[in-house]
Amino acid sequence: MTEMSDSVLMTRPRAEIGRLGSRALMFCSVGLLGMVVGLLTSRDTFLQSYLIGFIFWMGLTMGSLAVLMVHHLSGGAWGMAGRRVWEASAKNFPLMVVLFIPIALNLPSLYIWARPEAAADPVIASKAAYLNRNGFYLRSVVFFAIWIGLTFLLTQILEYSRIGFAPDTDAFGSVFYGLTGLHGAHVFVGLTLLAAATVRAFRGHYTPESHHGVEIPGIYWHFVDVMWIVVYTTVYIL
Repeated sequence: MTEMSDSVLMTRPRAEIGRLGSRALMFCSVGLLGMVVGLLTSRDTFLQSYLIGFIFWMGLTMGSLAVLMVHHLSGGAWGMAGRRVWEASAKNFPLMVVLFIPIALNLPSLYIWARPEAAADPVIASKAAYLNRNGFYLRSVVFFAIWIGLTFLLTQILEYSRIGFAPDTDAFGSVFYGLTGLHGAHVFVGLTLLAAATVRAFRGHYTPESHHGVEIPGIYWHFVDVMWIVVYTTVYIL
């Protein structure tokens, strides 16, 4: 049953995908045109609508990752029909990072606490340690890094289950599993550091003068990014 299900999942209906891709491109073009019209008509209203749309699609991306993790944890044939869709949707986190940029650049138009006059509000001032731009940007970077890291690890596990060879098959198999497995371990360590930094941030352990607990995971993730370039070039290109 499993072999049959996997073989069905590996089949790519190219004609159907091409037809759906053309339709998606058409709807995307109409949507982009509508966004331009909305931006030129009313900038603030456009940004508020953009935020709602971003939350909707971000919810689908995160939900797909969650359901995919549950399916691989529990097993069973109940998720075979939707597994490919969830996998594709969960890989949209890098795209969501790009779509998040207009929000990050227009915080005063979207959130009252980001406006200069908000400093005079005693309620907002009492929460200034959390409601500030630097904290917002920091939390966004940490959360996106965690979600992308989880997606990478899950994708790596899926690749191992479908790759078709084992570490002891030949020299390439040993190199492939060794390099990708080591990089997966680096990502897992990075996620652990980010989780610890997030918990400490919510407990108020960081200040503008003392934030080494955030800098260290950031430096480590730069190392992970560079290593992935090396691994990807070695394994998938060369």
